[in-house]
Amino acid sequence: MPSTGQPLLRASFIDITERRLNQRKLVTAHALLTSEIENSPDGMLFVEMPQEGAHMNRKFAEMWGLDETAGA
Repeated sequence: MPSTGQPLLRASFIDITERRLNQRKLVTAHALLTSEIENSPDGMLFVEMPQEGAHMNRKFAEMWGLDETAGA
């Protein structure tokens, strides 16, 4: 508190406009890529390293008789 006894308010502002715009672009790109992969006539399997997670599209699961959620 200052010597007047009144509380002191301090604020700082950060412009996150560019960060939000980039975030929207990333979300849009992810949705487009996911749609393209899921609707592809080809079977696709993605394996992540080092986490060793696997993701497949519906066509891949259908081709190999797998549950789509098995690799998720």
